[in-house]
Amino acid sequence: MPPRRAGHNVMKQKPKVKPKLSISPSVYSFLIKALQLAFAVSIIVAVVLLGWQYIYKLISESYKPNAQLFSACDATFLSVKAKPMYGVVFKTSGAEVQELFLTAPSGVSGLKSIELREKDWVPVYFSKNFTSTQVGEFVRLSRLETGEVNYCYVLEQLALTSGIPIEYVIVEDKEAGLSSSLTVAETQEILSLVEKGDKKRFNSALLQIRELDDSSEVAVITFDAFKEQFPAFFEISDIAQEQAFVEVYNATVIEGYASIFSRKWAMLGIDISRVGNATHEPLQDKMAVIYVKNETSYSRTLAMIKSSFAEGRVEIRVGRPPGIVTTGDIVVFLLNR
Repeated sequence: MPPRRAGHNVMKQKPKVKPKLSISPSVYSFLIKALQLAFAVSIIVAVVLLGWQYIYKLISESYKPNAQLFSACDATFLSVKAKPMYGVVFKTSGAEVQELFLTAPSGVSGLKSIELREKDWVPVYFSKNFTSTQVGEFVRLSRLETGEVNYCYVLEQLALTSGIPIEYVIVEDKEAGLSSSLTVAETQEILSLVEKGDKKRFNSALLQIRELDDSSEVAVITFDAFKEQFPAFFEISDIAQEQAFVEVYNATVIEGYASIFSRKWAMLGIDISRVGNATHEPLQDKMAVIYVKNETSYSRTLAMIKSSFAEGRVEIRVGRPPGIVTTGDIVVFLLNR
């Protein structure tokens, strides 16, 4: 009988079966409810986050921080671009102006600026007619009159003595935060563009020197200085290309009123061929009447001039004004303020 092989009669072992995981109905119900709760919480969180984003977007695109400070500035503001780019950015600390930026468009969506710093306030003057109209004095005088900084007064003086066009104003104060005539979103975009954009400064060596009453000498920044050092800084190419000759006549009792507007328009590239005084029939509630030779040929220039006045307070007439010899393509009569 052949010998048995070792292990021949050893019984084969059955494979081990893993025990099934058993979850009691109560635990299963708890887990389901926990998952449902987690899902509901995630939905609520998402809705809240989206809601806050929507609310922030709504606020940033509509709310104008401390805009009441500039409620009286309408007469100073122009409407040049659908998206405001011409304006003034004040960087202040309390009532002290530390930096000032005069801005204009650069390229398709950029911004360039003329910068005046704190140390410029005393030695640099904006007008050769008065010894107390540098920017620091603008602020000081406005406080004397109203008890607080009147930025509308400051803007008006800047526009008057320099001719710069102003669509907006932003005051970024270290203590009080932002104040702006623009929305929060527009303000943040402007500040970012100013920070990243090209900044220019006056070459003081090219400025006129004037001796003041105390025998001290200061550099004088005038309208002519702006035009000499930054001849096309604020210029709108579409307007300059139309080559319209514009005459501006003051029919009000306000001395120098025609010069104020002509300087603004000249800065934008409008060719001012004549400025003077003249009479015109009064028109009820109208600030100006504009005579244009051809509305189609000079549409952009006409629109720019018209936008300088409050809505509905300017009258457009095709043809030449009666009772006065004019040669301009556009003739403007200023009737009241």
